Amino acid sequence: MFKPINKHLVVKVVEIVTVLDSGIIVPDSAKEAIEDGVVIHEVVASDSDLAKKGDLVAYANWAGVKHKENDVEYKVLREADLYGVKNAGN
Repeated sequence: MFKPINKHLVVKVVEIVTVLDSGIIVPDSAKEAIEDGVVIHEVVASDSDLAKKGDLVAYANWAGVKHKENDVEYKVLREADLYGVKNAGN
């Protein structure tokens, strides 16, 4: 796995699935234009402590560059592409 530079971070794409009462499975990708991911490599040269390794973050599905390694999907995002940390304070 490569390490990001210039205020970029690597996020492992996470698919969150919702099961309706009727039993229909609705994947996260069918619900919104916001995706979830887990930070794998955090921003090193950052002025903020926005996202740390292991944090679950939200970002636009069109943001960043896709990268696949060992059949695992990652995205390389700019720190500014993040909407927020979902597990902040945990």
